[in-house]
Amino acid sequence: MIPIVDLKIGILIPTRGTERIEFIKNALRIVDAQTIKPHRIEVIGDPPKSESCDITYRYRNGYQRFSDMDIIFFWEDDDWYASDY
Repeated sequence: MIPIVDLKIGILIPTRGTERIEFIKNALRIVDAQTIKPHRIEVIGDPPKSESCDITYRYRNGYQRFSDMDIIFFWEDDDWYASDY
C-alpha cells in the first residue's frame, strides 16, 4: 500500500464563475489549512454552456485536467471542512 503522503493529490473546486469570489477565497483558505497539502488545486469556473444551473460539465472538465493525479477531491466552494479532512 502506498502511504497517503506519497500519493499525488489534486483538489478540484467547481464554481459558478466570478459571482462566488468570497466562497472561493474561503474554500482556498480551508484547503490551505489542511494537514496534508495537495499537489495541485484547480478552481473550475468555466462559463455555463446553457442557462441551467447544472455544474456536471465543470466536474467532467476538471476531472480530465487531473489525469496525472492519484487522488482527486471534489471540493465544494460553499462547504466547510475540518483541517484534517
